[in-house]
Amino acid sequence: MMARESLVATARFRTAHRRLTDTLSNFSWLPNLLLWAALVAGGVFGALAYHRINLAAIWFAAGLALTLSGIAFAAARPRD
Repeated sequence: MMARESLVATARFRTAHRRLTDTLSNFSWLPNLLLWAALVAGGVFGALAYHRINLAAIWFAAGLALTLSGIAFAAARPRD
């Protein structure tokens, strides 16, 4: 009875290992990871800036948002 249970456990580990390696080798999750990392980094840097310079830190975020919006607008314009 013990040998059968170990075979079942081995088969489950093999299946889990196969799924894990398929997921990690696919890299389709990388854009989502980068978005979450950017969200966390923005929160951390925003909190640090607020801690240092209080409400004036909002102007840095507003300036960066304006700059990135201008870049996105220029890149999305149709070219003649």
